[in-house]
Amino acid sequence: MIFGTILLRFWLKIIEKSGYEMILIEDCLKEFEKKISAEIEAQKVRQKRINEIFANAYNLDGIVSTEPSEKDIGIKMKDIRSAVSDLISYAVGCVFGRYSLDFEGLIFAGGEWDEEKYKTFPPVKENIVVLAGRKYGLKNDLSLLVSEFIKTVFGEEIYEENMKFIAKALSGDSYIGSPLAVLDSYFLKDFYKEHVRAYSGRPIYWAVSSGRAKAFFGYIYYHRIDQDTIKYIKAFSLSAAEKAEEKKKNELYAFIERIDNIINLNPSIDFDAGIMYNYNNLSDFLAGLDRQF
Repeated sequence: MIFGTILLRFWLKIIEKSGYEMILIEDCLKEFEKKISAEIEAQKVRQKRINEIFANAYNLDGIVSTEPSEKDIGIKMKDIRSAVSDLISYAVGCVFGRYSLDFEGLIFAGGEWDEEKYKTFPPVKENIVVLAGRKYGLKNDLSLLVSEFIKTVFGEEIYEENMKFIAKALSGDSYIGSPLAVLDSYFLKDFYKEHVRAYSGRPIYWAVSSGRAKAFFGYIYYHRIDQDTIKYIKAFSLSAAEKAEEKKKNELYAFIERIDNIINLNPSIDFDAGIMYNYNNLSDFLAGLDRQF
């Protein structure tokens, strides 16, 4: 039994039950812990009985232990940080339109895009989200978008309390800065690594980076990439360059030049050819480069 799947289903049920009214995320996780603890205990009883039957059948009573191991149970309690990370991952999916608050299941992973499926929480139109874009006056600030998701789903009245809980879950009780700053740090340092690991080295959210200083850093959704996506990345980078501090301008302008080179090459985007093919065609503006594939 895959824990991530159980937790995702739990979050989806919570979201469905909420009716977009006040719900504390902390209370949701306490309810989930009780649910999983009960399931673990029930599974222990079932597995112990199975072990006893086999021991008896092979005359091994008293010779081998019939107590189930952790491996036998197949369910583990997940820590709060991981649970919150799973919620954020789902929120990012809604930001890009992979999921929708209006329909169950996977909504878009290629094919025909339908804006009518996203009434409650519209995804970004440009298929690009920017880390700390608010500092440059850019729209599609990823942390702001995720915070809007939290406000929409769990209620505006307790929005600040939920955001503080998320910040503590991601960085510890003694976190420094605002919850948005904590989310910025998470998306910069941890989200992509966790995402790549979860998707076995074939990520569907690709990190866009201008270089070592990360003067520009964001994400795009693989299944929505087209020629317009590349042009949007350039437009957002130009806007960032206009307001960036001097020491980051050189990196940004070099980044924009690389994007221009890609635009001039007019690379084909062939989803039938697979993630690696498309990634390599666009790797000049992506973070990680050959470290991921």
